[in-house]
Amino acid sequence: MVTRLVSVLLPVFNSRATLAQALESIRRQRGVELECVAVDDGSSDGSLACLEHAAASDARIRGSYNAAAGAYNRRVFRMRRVSFEAPAR
Repeated sequence: MVTRLVSVLLPVFNSRATLAQALESIRRQRGVELECVAVDDGSSDGSLACLEHAAASDARIRGSYNAAAGAYNRRVFRMRRVSFEAPAR
């Protein structure tokens, strides 16, 4: 059986109330090898602390802080720093 590689890009902005639930949902995925790259865009509600806690307890989760750069810049910022290997066909 071929293991599918999946990268999840999770933009975060003042989402402390729902972030843990979203991360748990990602963690529960089965049948894939995954990484979750979460980028906090300058949250002021403790989202970054929640993200750091999740990353410390699960190596598949990586977080980054990107102070209020906006959605487009977040994607570009992370895509330049994330390594992704597409499965061979």
